[in-house]
Amino acid sequence: MDDFYELAGIPMSIIDLQGKVLVGVGWQPICLNFHRAHPETSKHCQESDTQLSTNIPSGEFKLYKCKNNMWDISTPMMLGGRHVGNIISGQFFFEGESLDYELFRSQARRYGFDEVEYLAALEAVPRLSRTSVERGMSFSAKFAQMLSQMSYSNISLVRSLAQRDSLISERQTAQNRLVYLASFPEQNPNPIMEVSLDGCLQYANPALRRLYPDLETRGLAHPWLSDWETIVRSFKTSPPEAIIRDITVDEHTYQQTLHYFAEEGFVRIYSFDISGRKTAEKSLQKSESFYRQTLESIPGMVFTTTPDGYCDYQSQQWVDYTGIPMSDHLGDGWNQLLHLEDRARAYEAWREAVEKKAPYDLEYRVRRRDGVYEWFKVIGRPISDEMGAIVRWFGVAANINELILTEEALYKAKSVAEEATRAKSEFLANMSHEIRTPMTVFMAAIEHLLQIDRSPERRHLLGMAEQSGQCLRSLIDDILDISRIEARKVEIEEKPFDLRACVRAVVDLFVLPAREKNLRLKMEVTPDSPEMIAGDPDKIGQVLINLIGNAVKFTHQGEVRVCVHPRGDFLEFAVADTGIGIPEEKHDMLFQSFSQVDSSFTRKFGGSGLGLAISKGLVELMGGEISIQRREAEGSVFTFTIPLRRVERPGGPLAAAPSEDLGKENSTARILLAEDDPMIREMITLVLSQRGLHPDTAASGRQAVEKWQDGDFDLIFMDLQMPEMNGLEATQAIRAREAAGHKRTCIIGLTAHTSREIREECLAAGMDQVLTKPLKIKDLLSAVDACL
Repeated sequence: MDDFYELAGIPMSIIDLQGKVLVGVGWQPICLNFHRAHPETSKHCQESDTQLSTNIPSGEFKLYKCKNNMWDISTPMMLGGRHVGNIISGQFFFEGESLDYELFRSQARRYGFDEVEYLAALEAVPRLSRTSVERGMSFSAKFAQMLSQMSYSNISLVRSLAQRDSLISERQTAQNRLVYLASFPEQNPNPIMEVSLDGCLQYANPALRRLYPDLETRGLAHPWLSDWETIVRSFKTSPPEAIIRDITVDEHTYQQTLHYFAEEGFVRIYSFDISGRKTAEKSLQKSESFYRQTLESIPGMVFTTTPDGYCDYQSQQWVDYTGIPMSDHLGDGWNQLLHLEDRARAYEAWREAVEKKAPYDLEYRVRRRDGVYEWFKVIGRPISDEMGAIVRWFGVAANINELILTEEALYKAKSVAEEATRAKSEFLANMSHEIRTPMTVFMAAIEHLLQIDRSPERRHLLGMAEQSGQCLRSLIDDILDISRIEARKVEIEEKPFDLRACVRAVVDLFVLPAREKNLRLKMEVTPDSPEMIAGDPDKIGQVLINLIGNAVKFTHQGEVRVCVHPRGDFLEFAVADTGIGIPEEKHDMLFQSFSQVDSSFTRKFGGSGLGLAISKGLVELMGGEISIQRREAEGSVFTFTIPLRRVERPGGPLAAAPSEDLGKENSTARILLAEDDPMIREMITLVLSQRGLHPDTAASGRQAVEKWQDGDFDLIFMDLQMPEMNGLEATQAIRAREAAGHKRTCIIGLTAHTSREIREECLAAGMDQVLTKPLKIKDLLSAVDACL
């Protein structure tokens, strides 16, 4: 064998049926230092040497891959027709075969091998051509046959000599056995009969006579003797030691042993009733057939494994899907059918599940017969016996490729929708900024003119302009609100507040409009309502403003009633009116964006159609519901709920009401106005000059920082969007220099963006307050007084 290895370079060994290595040559370090050195991988080698090398015809060889994922090839050694061992060549790889290094790395981690040394040993494994392997094993098969013939000849000679000495002893033993068997037939519970070669009954024991009382009259008509001529011919031509057969009579199955006594000229028949065993075998076969048919009919792909995770069955669906024969699926062969990126992950998860005796649940891609990979959901479960020991594993694989593709499509669609929503929100925010900036000049100019112009005619026109400006500002706010609600970017606060005060503040806003239309405006907060609750009073107020505003708008006579009362775990708000009412078929349109009950050219009432859509969004964000109730004959009732969270009124003195004195003189204060829009600079300068304040101005953030460094300013109005350096960057630069020893300056931010995020970003940058454009003169002067 050493000479053969030197010539062919093929590792080889001779192994007996118990897996004991009798002789070997060319063993590789990966076998000696790793696979046969570790208990579990050594068990894989033992399994290859014993189980996988069985059932190979003499003179042929079998190629297989062991559980250590390397190739072995085996041919049997026969002795007198009896399998006594194998010639095995392994472990090796074929030339040009690509190795799954991730799989071997996972093996190294699993068995505790040094990964570097293990992969180095892997690289040293022989790469053999298929031609050299087949030629080498062809030689080995012939060599095994030659050894078998030589060995059998020697053994036959020894056996002949031994048989000569034992013939007399065997004959004597047989005679003694016959004497022994014949000594108790009367007491034997099984039927026994003796029949001459011509078919005459010579003896029947009591057990047989109980079955067939008419034995003598039957003769060869007895069902057990129906093929008597064939039996006699067998014994006469080439006498066997015994004939063993199964025969079914009268729904009973018997196993019979027939012995021929040539000297005496009769045949003795021993019969055993095996009907129960046959029934059990048929039941088992039926059960196994049902089991297999059930597995094959499952709409998924089914597999089973031995307790140690070795795959021993794949359903026909697997074979049909992959186009790979069953033998290539067995053991760890299934892993080679997986996508290269999934193999190590799937193999490691399976080994871990087997080790921990835990369920296996994984998704990976499997190669279809046409080479396309599709996603499968694979679930494996251990099956235990009465003692809790795992006897095998059962698994199902379901094709989820369509589901995965659908999920990917939905994810992409969601991403596109989110991107569209984001783009829409950015567009609306930018448009809001572009509209609010000139509106600051427009609104402030009108407000300033109303303060200084006393002409009734002009004040009337200015009042109309101011009212139109407020409507435009309200429309812009509504559009931004609905955009933020759709994008789920509205933050709901959770703070304690006085329920009655919140409702009263909103109702008071409509006292004058209701009085002008001769409407009764009533408010009722039931006595069982809590005094203090936790929630967002601003959002609740915004919803009430929309509902009460609509009620007053669409009611010509009668009343508008606002009611608040607890209802279980919720607080219910109801706004009822005696107005024009809403047809029931129009109710579905009420809470949709930009929809109106009357959209005709002749409609009497204007509006954007956003109020109820905004209200619905806010209520749902607060965890409640909004609806309209049908009211017979007149008017409508809108109700909405919010979760009821009761809180106690905090102790201590109430906060003082804000001062209405907005006319304090601060003529000595130095103010810097950083604003890139010249009209807004001019308008704010004009408003402040009316108070005796003469601000310095800067057209960019960089210029504002430079002027702040050169001057001693008490207050800076800082616009957010400016060239060169924006307001946030300028504020951060000023605060950083103040930390080095400069006096702290009050900074008030000016922005046309209304989102909470922008406000928080301004405060985080170091601003003391933020005003939203379009600016109101009252708010501007209040901010000055607060800082100075």
